[in-house]
Amino acid sequence: MKNEHLSQYVAKNLRACQLKQLSILEEIDRICEKHNLTYWLDGGSILGAVRHGGFIPWMMIST
Repeated sequence: MKNEHLSQYVAKNLRACQLKQLSILEEIDRICEKHNLTYWLDGGSILGAVRHGGFIPWMMIST
């Protein structure tokens, strides 16, 4: 059962959430580079980055 109101809300706000997550990762990268710290991505983060060049497409909510 599809909740049309919820789908519209999620679709409208999903990109904003993704961009905020990306800005957080960029800040983590900046700090780690500055202090010569090694870090890695795991699970869906690395899958999206490597295979899709960003976020996993099917994680996008369609309206």
